[in-house]
Parts: sequence; C-alpha cells; structure tokens
Amino acid sequence: QYGSEFGLPSNNTEHLTPRRVTDTLGLSSTVGTSDRVVQVAGSFSLAVWLDAEGVVRTSGYEFRTDPPRLGQGDQADTFISTTANVITGDLADTAGTAARVVQVDAGQNFGCALGRDGAIYGWGLNNVGQLGLGDTTNRFVPTQLPRSGDSGSSSALPALADTDKRITQISAGNQHFLALGLDGSVYAWGSA
Repeated sequence: QYGSEFGLPSNNTEHLTPRRVTDTLGLSSTVGTSDRVVQVAGSFSLAVWLDAEGVVRTSGYEFRTDPPRLGQGDQADTFISTTANVITGDLADTAGTAARVVQVDAGQNFGCALGRDGAIYGWGLNNVGQLGLGDTTNRFVPTQLPRSGDSGSSSALPALADTDKRITQISAGNQHFLALGLDGSVYAWGSA
C-alpha cells in the first residue's frame, strides 16, 4: 500500500520526503475551524486523528484476516480507508454525539483515546489484553475500559468520580498500554 491509507499517492513506491496529507484525507488544517487536526498518532497500518472538537477519526487498512485496527466496525473484506472517517462506539454519548477526547495514540494494530473526564477507550487487536478490557477479545469499535468500582471489574484504574486521581495521559506501546494519573500513579497492561 505504501502510504495510500494515509493520503499519499498510491503508486506502490515509498515516499521518502514529507508530504501534506490533511486535504487528501478530508481533514482541515485551518486555524480556528472545529475540524482542524490537533493531534495525530500512527502505527502499523493505522493513523488516528484528533480534531479541535475532540472528534476521533481513523484511516489505514485491514484485511478480513487481519485484526480490526480501524475502529470503524466489522469490514466485509479488504478495507482501505483513504479518508479519515469518524469513529464512534463508546466514544458517542447516549444522544449519539461525540465524546470530548483530549488525546489519541496507536499501538500495533490497536488504537486508544483519552476522554476529558479521564475515561479511556480502546479498539482493535486485543490478543494479549492490550486494550485493558479484562479479556482477549478484539474490538471493532471503541470500547470504554472498566474502572475500579465498576460491577465485576478487577481494574485498578481510578473511578471517574475520583477526580484527584483522574487519568491525564495515555501511551500505547507495541502490545501494551500505559496511563498516568493526576496523582502520579502509573498503570500498565498488556504484554511487555
């Protein structure tokens, strides 16, 4: 694919110099617009884009035999997203509007997002528990991680009501995930 999933020309060559792709992907780079990209993260065949309104978009590719890395739902066969599509899943509230996300990251075949309230969302490959959901089931759409105090949860992540311990930063590794709390606590899950 050599970059076609990220808005680069699809001519089966490597792109050895930087190219502007925001317009190609249908994203804005205009200061003052709500859909202006404010953060981007990339990993294996996945790019995660965050705009000024806290809306998360992804682009990349996945094959039917691949893990679901885009968070855009179950794909029928080979799926190449050459525009940055909005993803929802648990990132949408009950009214269907996007949750306010303040940070995104990407690991190998999975993506993650951090909500302003400290909620963490994950999607994609989960073969070693890297999504922190208490199982090893892959997720096709963003799913909120359980917290301490949630019914049936053994998670050590602080409850959303514990604002003095709220998660303030996330980082995705190859097959693991890290989170930093406001009180300086660090949380880790997945495989080292």
